[in-house]
Amino acid sequence: MKGKVKEKVGVERNMGNQKISASLLTEGEVSGVVSLLTEVFEETEAQKRSLMDEGFYRWQYLETKSPVVVAWADNKQIGHYPLTTYSFKVGPDVGKAAVIQDLVTSRQFRKKGVFKLMGEKAMEIAKNDNYDLIYAFPNQNSFPGFIKHHGYTHLLTIPLFVCPVSLSGIVNAKFGALPLGWLFRPIDSIRRFFLMRKRGNVSVKEHDDVPKEIDELWESSKGSYKSILVRDCDYIKWRFRERPGLSYRIFTATVDGKIVGYAVLGSGKFFGLPTAVIMDFFVANGRAGNVGLSALIREMKRVSLQRGDALLLTATQAGLGVWYSLFRSGFLKVPGIANPRKLKLVVRSLTERAKKSALDKKGWFLTLADWDVL
Repeated sequence: MKGKVKEKVGVERNMGNQKISASLLTEGEVSGVVSLLTEVFEETEAQKRSLMDEGFYRWQYLETKSPVVVAWADNKQIGHYPLTTYSFKVGPDVGKAAVIQDLVTSRQFRKKGVFKLMGEKAMEIAKNDNYDLIYAFPNQNSFPGFIKHHGYTHLLTIPLFVCPVSLSGIVNAKFGALPLGWLFRPIDSIRRFFLMRKRGNVSVKEHDDVPKEIDELWESSKGSYKSILVRDCDYIKWRFRERPGLSYRIFTATVDGKIVGYAVLGSGKFFGLPTAVIMDFFVANGRAGNVGLSALIREMKRVSLQRGDALLLTATQAGLGVWYSLFRSGFLKVPGIANPRKLKLVVRSLTERAKKSALDKKGWFLTLADWDVL
């Protein structure tokens, strides 16, 4: 998508008295779609509204060579439907998958078939470019359209897990006008003391760069899952070190000189509380990985306490061993009624190998990093 402007080829349809068209984004149209996204994000108070500029857009879509479908009316951009492209494990092979993010339509053109038109064009591109599957985590407004008009299957909803980190922080955030938090500081101090103690033969280290040994971890443990985004060094560097506008903390767990897991810590605000967010992680198969994950969680709790977070939160679809490690580390599954944003995974398989693997719920591995680039 860089360099020479592509010839504009698309589809069009009359909708009422207006002609709406959908075509592939070209280089000269980037500033226009950034303006469209900024407008809609401000209107909807989206989490990305403070991030979106041309540099961020180019990092997310042009650097990943992701096709983007744009809808037009009266020579104005009115819709945005990207296929954010990643290398993806499909059964035993590595193929190509797209995640639909930042799907928007201008307010005055909603419920007029623009979403459907862009989706048809995107599907045409995906089939021609040999994508194996497309998946998304639509909100409640767009979810019915994915299922009804575009042939997606609602495969699962990713469980959300939360762990209290600082009792004094929770009390202070909820009852700020009353100085009650100090009553719980001794408990936080005791927890901090035990979190600093090393357990067993596992060591945890924080990194400024991305250790090349993560490639070895990926190669040795990827076979546990049928459907998983390729988590190698190149991906982690792009996703967490080259991303504009935010810094993450990357940790690895090592047993006997070998990396058995990594985790990436971000921050946010959930349930009105300052929250440490486990954005991504991946661990080795078996007991070594479970031990490594427990050690990573313990270190992230310590870091969270140190910087004043009240909660530690993550969302993941993974094996029972991972969930067991989360529960042992003090995490609780958030009930659906209390979940502020349900991450409903919808999937459409485009190749035979994807059809054999992508509809197996137990074969998926997902974290918050698979949802969006926040």
